[in-house]
Amino acid sequence: EVEFYYLKNMKNIHNAKLSLLDTPGPDEFGHSEELRNIFTTQLKQSSAIMLVMDYTVINNEGAGKAREEIKEIQKLIEKDHLFVLANKFDERTSKDPDYEQTKQNISKSMFNETIKENNIFPLSSKWAYLSNLGKRELELNSKIDKSLSWAEDFGKEVLGDLWEDDIEDIERIKKICNKRYENSYFEEPLNKIIIHGYSNTTFKSLSSVL
Repeated sequence: EVEFYYLKNMKNIHNAKLSLLDTPGPDEFGHSEELRNIFTTQLKQSSAIMLVMDYTVINNEGAGKAREEIKEIQKLIEKDHLFVLANKFDERTSKDPDYEQTKQNISKSMFNETIKENNIFPLSSKWAYLSNLGKRELELNSKIDKSLSWAEDFGKEVLGDLWEDDIEDIERIKKICNKRYENSYFEEPLNKIIIHGYSNTTFKSLSSVL
């Protein structure tokens, strides 16, 4: 058990806990009847199902197979409880559609609009992760030590190739971290899935029991 950083300042009126379950993916659960049963049980008991997809391979040949498997999943849950996270959106090029158009494209091409655009979130977990590492390190120690195990990854990805020249500029790091986090598009699914779900735990639990 760990403290969920984004929920730490929320008043917990329900004495609720957030549990994250990493189930087999759609391409795995069909290989074993036992896995399939576990997968089905967890789906039915969950308040929200987050389907994590790779933005860079959404339009490849494997997408057709994934579509068919996802149709089976949709039969087991309320469609408002299913969310799609299209990760690696940071690998989008200038020729690719923008954020809103990407949501529309995924809804139409992958799900025939059976999943609403509001439940689809292109994002970059890498940018969200690294920018928050940097911000928290500054909160704790007021600097980022180059000897930290993640400092080089953080520097190159967040600050750029000249990161070693900028690592001492605290205000610049804060500004870039905030921008990187904003461009990760992580805030929207965090608010709409995790925080909203956490604040409605009692209702969700009752709904699951019924």
